Amino acid sequence: MTKKTFGHTISQQIPRILWILLLTGSLSAALAVAIRLFPDCSYAQPIRDAFISDTPQRSNSVLTDNTVTTKLDKPNGGTIYLKSRRAVSGLYLEWDIRPESWVITDRGRVVASSQQGFVHEYVPLSCASTQLTLQWEGAAALCEVTPLTSGRRPGWVQCWQPPCSQADMLVISTHADDELLWFGGTLPYYAGEKQYQVQVAYMINHFKKQPVRLHELLNGLWSCGVRNYPIISSFDDVYTGSLQAAQQVYSQEDFIQFQVRLLRRFRPKVVIDQDLNGEYGHGAHQMNARGLLKALEYSCDSSYDPQSVQQYGIWNTPKAYLHLYPQNQICMQWSNRRLSSFGGKNALQIAREAYRCHRSQRYVKFHVEESGPYDCRQFGLCRSTVGLDVHKDDFFENIPTEWLSTPTPAAPDGPGSYPDIPKPGWRHIRKRYLLAGLAIPGIFILAILLWQLIALKRKKRRTTHS
Repeated sequence: MTKKTFGHTISQQIPRILWILLLTGSLSAALAVAIRLFPDCSYAQPIRDAFISDTPQRSNSVLTDNTVTTKLDKPNGGTIYLKSRRAVSGLYLEWDIRPESWVITDRGRVVASSQQGFVHEYVPLSCASTQLTLQWEGAAALCEVTPLTSGRRPGWVQCWQPPCSQADMLVISTHADDELLWFGGTLPYYAGEKQYQVQVAYMINHFKKQPVRLHELLNGLWSCGVRNYPIISSFDDVYTGSLQAAQQVYSQEDFIQFQVRLLRRFRPKVVIDQDLNGEYGHGAHQMNARGLLKALEYSCDSSYDPQSVQQYGIWNTPKAYLHLYPQNQICMQWSNRRLSSFGGKNALQIAREAYRCHRSQRYVKFHVEESGPYDCRQFGLCRSTVGLDVHKDDFFENIPTEWLSTPTPAAPDGPGSYPDIPKPGWRHIRKRYLLAGLAIPGIFILAILLWQLIALKRKKRRTTHS
């Protein structure tokens, strides 16, 4: 019997070594995916295996399919049953039509009740529970129910604050997504990074034609760092290709009155609005911008709209900018503004990421651009009681700092605190993470197969030479 060489002994152990590496690689890949999905155990975790339904016997996947395009519509009141093996400390509710009031009970004991009236709302429970009932009266439609464990709220859970009591900036957008397309990095920079009190208002609502756009609107604002719930008018969405067409659909006087009430209620130091020519000619955009010019005058006139004078008083807005306004122009270099609140990304990047929340509008040709005829950097000062801009790099130039609201300290779940984490659900994990998890063991499997082929050839050689 020949003595085994050291090299021969090692060669016999290589398959075993490779299997160990394969196992290690698989575990490492799985761990990498787990860390990516749940980077900090101090955050509340969604409970995926909870029973959630409008009947006590059968689970209803409409409420847990991670999309707001499906919903449970209850025109005459409803009841939702929830059971979980893990204690639930809070619920994240996404309504399509929100009831006037609701109550959550734990075996008859009230643990939460109707709050601010938001379509997306996080509901902390007074005590953790494994069995809950959500009830409401009247018409409502519920899209999603996500139960969460105890811990800090992850960034995708929207916990809205009421509209500003007094705003540093008022952004008046005609439709959902106009606030990003035409105003670029305004919201990420001033609301998310500088934490000014920024109130967003919309001249048009999409409730009847495309209710999904309300969800997209809220997701986009939240992604920009806006935390005060938006104001949305009662003017229905009707496409108009000219100012004349818009004036056949909407009343300019109603637009102006709505804007005057916004100015008097929020008393902004700076107002941002759209292009007088409606960017690409949209009639409602034009009515919005032209109406603001009148509203800025009327809001400090005590004889106009006595009802809002009595409720809010008059207000003389210090500064107002219109997109693409030809006079007193200012160019906001959004791509040069790095935002520490968003991990060092620039304001333009965040605006583009937020615009991707508007999925229903992906068919349109428009993008958040820093060039071309709709350049989101270009604004003009159409009103100022504090003088003209000199440096032309800040909407708040010449506004005394003592006029501004005290910035709210960054919340634990503020912008960038839980970055780039998709809303949970195994079938919604991003493909690249799954591919990364499969790539490592795949490489080791190929290595093992290759080694087996080499070993088989060597064995045949030895058999042939013996």
